[in-house]
Amino acid sequence: MPTECIIEVRPYRNGWEAFEAIGVQPYFSEKRQAIEYATERMNFRTGKVRIYDSDGKTIERTIRIDESNRSR
Repeated sequence: MPTECIIEVRPYRNGWEAFEAIGVQPYFSEKRQAIEYATERMNFRTGKVRIYDSDGKTIERTIRIDESNRSR
């Protein structure tokens, strides 16, 4: 079974990062941009996007990506 991918959208300095792995953590000035990037990265994968609140300590919500809700 393939490994599930997890991307975390979390605050970073004065913006937001979409952390996928060391070296794959683009920075965005707006939270919405980071969420859009993360969900697009999941286009051909199964996994989840964890979205943290502005303090970076609490998961605000999780978006699960699988065959049923993947964008085409």
